[in-house]
Amino acid sequence: ACTVKIGEAAQGAQEESVTLVSDSETGAFSAGDYWVAVVPATLPEGCLVEYVGNGQTASVEVPGALDLVRNSSMDITSETSDVRWVKTSITTADELMAFAQSAGTYTADDLVVLGADIDMSGKEWVPFELGCQFDGKGHRIYNMTSDDGVIFSNITGVLKNVVFGSQNGTGYDGSSSVSMNGTAGNAGLVGTNNGIIENVVDFIPVTAVTSGPAAQNEVRIGGIAGSNYGRISGCSYNGSINLTGTSDKMIFVGGIAGWAAKDSERIENSSNSGAITIDNQNAQAAAGIAGMIQGGDIVSCSNSGKITVKNSSGRNSYFGGIAGFVQIQLAAGVRIEDCTNAGEFDLDNTTVFGVGGIAGVIHRSASGPVTIAGCENSADVFMSKQQTNEDVNLGGIAGMCDANNTAVFTGTNIISSCSNSGKVYYSESRGNQGNLDGKFSTAGGIIGRTNHKLEITGCKNSGAVSSDKMSLDYLGGIAGYVNSGTVISGCANTADVTLDLGTSRTYSGGNRPGAGGIACYTGGTVTIEDCENSGAVSVTISKSDQCAAGGIVATTEGTLTLSRNTNSGAVSSTSGNPDKAAGGILGRAMRTVTMTGNTNTGDVTAIGANGYDHDNVMAGGLIGLIDQGAANVPTVVTVTGDVADCAVKSSVGRAGLLFAIMNHVASGSYQPKATFTDCKIGGSVEGKVKDGSETSGPVDISEANMDSYSYSYKGANADLTVTGLSFAD
Repeated sequence: ACTVKIGEAAQGAQEESVTLVSDSETGAFSAGDYWVAVVPATLPEGCLVEYVGNGQTASVEVPGALDLVRNSSMDITSETSDVRWVKTSITTADELMAFAQSAGTYTADDLVVLGADIDMSGKEWVPFELGCQFDGKGHRIYNMTSDDGVIFSNITGVLKNVVFGSQNGTGYDGSSSVSMNGTAGNAGLVGTNNGIIENVVDFIPVTAVTSGPAAQNEVRIGGIAGSNYGRISGCSYNGSINLTGTSDKMIFVGGIAGWAAKDSERIENSSNSGAITIDNQNAQAAAGIAGMIQGGDIVSCSNSGKITVKNSSGRNSYFGGIAGFVQIQLAAGVRIEDCTNAGEFDLDNTTVFGVGGIAGVIHRSASGPVTIAGCENSADVFMSKQQTNEDVNLGGIAGMCDANNTAVFTGTNIISSCSNSGKVYYSESRGNQGNLDGKFSTAGGIIGRTNHKLEITGCKNSGAVSSDKMSLDYLGGIAGYVNSGTVISGCANTADVTLDLGTSRTYSGGNRPGAGGIACYTGGTVTIEDCENSGAVSVTISKSDQCAAGGIVATTEGTLTLSRNTNSGAVSSTSGNPDKAAGGILGRAMRTVTMTGNTNTGDVTAIGANGYDHDNVMAGGLIGLIDQGAANVPTVVTVTGDVADCAVKSSVGRAGLLFAIMNHVASGSYQPKATFTDCKIGGSVEGKVKDGSETSGPVDISEANMDSYSYSYKGANADLTVTGLSFAD
């Protein structure tokens, strides 16, 4: 039927649509040519004829000028070779298969919708590139299998509102699967995403058996996408990823994406509950959301899937609840924001380098900053199995922030307003290898180790930090090992920090292991301000050089500024050899320390284990030991307005409210210098006093005796000035 206007209204007027009515009983049109009557006209921009119906669309376009002449006919398909017929509504498995086979004829503007749930049983699926808009309308595609490692090889269009691998929409259908065997570079629901994946729910398990040499630079496996260059939004993966075999390439695995490239737009509002299991020697990184991040924000994502890694010894590897390997290649940087992790870790990996509840590592080879903000971890982060790597770093939020050795990025990374409630610990993770002097390990409630500029602000830790293994351990309620321009401000630790290697082992080493309520060790230029520790801090060790415990910091060997920090947690050191300092604020001072307005109310105790008796078991209300310096650099300590109101006890050694011991050296060039101004002390002292004799029991501090118990020992050539000392009532 065609409506043609007549009379004056016909001047330049044409209807836009024509309805064709079939003569057949089925309503289908027979093959052939169909003609439409039109009013004669000149169309300067040509014409577009579209057919829409029966779940299909077709279009024929003549882009140039077109004359429609009276009493004549024109076959416009002869005017153009672009005649497209596409299926736009899919309701059966056969139609979905046909769509896959003809996907190359669709454009980005085409919209294809699912009109029903589809059972793919018995169908041999061939992955394809999706270049149009595919809207599942909430329908399910189930009993779907692919042996090519992916369902979609690439997405340049839009995939949205569809459930894969579930018949009822809430659980796995029991038969859908994606498997990859060989050298494929990408595996997952989607191999590579260059478009948009939105509101997709995936239950399909991914199984990969790799073998080298790999076809691409890396093996990338994700529950939603192996590699992401576009946007993933509102998606969830509820399947499982299982990777075995061997590979000569690095392997990256993520519950949502294995690899987030520098061109990635973002991953947002997505979750993973799928377990990730890796038994492959070249696992470089794995995480609940993205194994590797080079670009693109990760916002409001969550992981509850367990990450298990076995026998991966070919690479220094990184694992995180949200991101594994963070190596930003954008000058503007990225944000990992408002993410949560409750997924467990089970790591039997001999080359673990960094593990974090949110991120495994903020890596050195970066060209832009990383901001981790508003994130929460509740999972335990730990090593309890065979571990031989010399550097292991565990953190409730991040394993480590590594140093930049490329001189590209000189800015500052940020961890802000994050919280950790999971335990962070080592438990006999060195196996039966005996004494491993020189093995270096860190653990922190927020971060294990930072070797680059990092601001840690407003973070909270309530997860216990501990170790009982044989290595040089740096344990901190907020950070373990802190270096190179780090600032820690407004943070709080409420959990115990415990280094317990026993008192019967023979152990030695030249580093500075220990435990600190906020940080264990600081080097370079570091500032810690407005922080609070209320957790108990303790060190139990037989033999180790220069071990310490501190309510705020255990040991500093750089330029450290401590301002307005508060410790109320008990600080203790139990040892079977000398030089084991315990301090209410700082355990051991080396080089330059500036302290202003810090307060300690936590008891400080130093104990000689198993009858060990030596002067150098020391406890200080503010500082345990003011040492003679490091690397021939004298120690300079300036303390202004600090308060020590606590019980200080050294069972066989030195005890004092300001400090216990201030060392001296044979040469006067490197003698330590300390100035205490307007400090307040109170509480009680038990231990050796200034003349070397022991008190008969706890002595309560008063205005009358406070000078006698302000410190225990000062080296002969040490430079000490104490002015304005007053009683803390």
